[in-house]
Amino acid sequence: MEVIKESSPEEAVLEWLKAELNSDRFSDGLHAAVIALGYDEKVITEASITDKQDNEVRWRILKQYRSWLDRDFSNYAWQLVHLDREEVGNLKYIDYSYWNELSEGTRKVGRAAMNVARGKIVFDVPHDRFHSVAKLVEAGESLPPIIVVSGHEDNVGEILEGHLRATTGYVLAEQAKSPLLAVWGRLRK
Repeated sequence: MEVIKESSPEEAVLEWLKAELNSDRFSDGLHAAVIALGYDEKVITEASITDKQDNEVRWRILKQYRSWLDRDFSNYAWQLVHLDREEVGNLKYIDYSYWNELSEGTRKVGRAAMNVARGKIVFDVPHDRFHSVAKLVEAGESLPPIIVVSGHEDNVGEILEGHLRATTGYVLAEQAKSPLLAVWGRLRK
């Protein structure tokens, strides 16, 4: 793991929202949360990470459409890091039925990627999206950072956001031209 710079809970939330703003799978929920709370998407697209009020708005938006998120990001020390292929393969998914099944109960990215490569289908979800992202990575396209948390001294993190990018882009891809970016939060002592 190569540390690029110190980060913050605010940056983790912003990067999460930016990554999912145009996501095929999650953008509808994010857009609905922004509207339901009476905000404008500019709080994400034209963000100021130093504006306390905007940071609070982004946290409310994230909690609105990701109601399962039960972590206080301020309990973590955050860094922006590069992860190599092996480090990404050792990451774990959140406890979620699809990822549990795809990884054969291990929640490990490497196991799931191996199963995708072998053609394992889970819950009738086709693999098109996996291979599309892998091709982007092989072509050198830069993807948004994933969001990872871990215990204080743990080097195996749990992905909160970016499961698809981690699985396909940096483990399934035959040749990643650059390491995966992650905003990684380590639980404070």
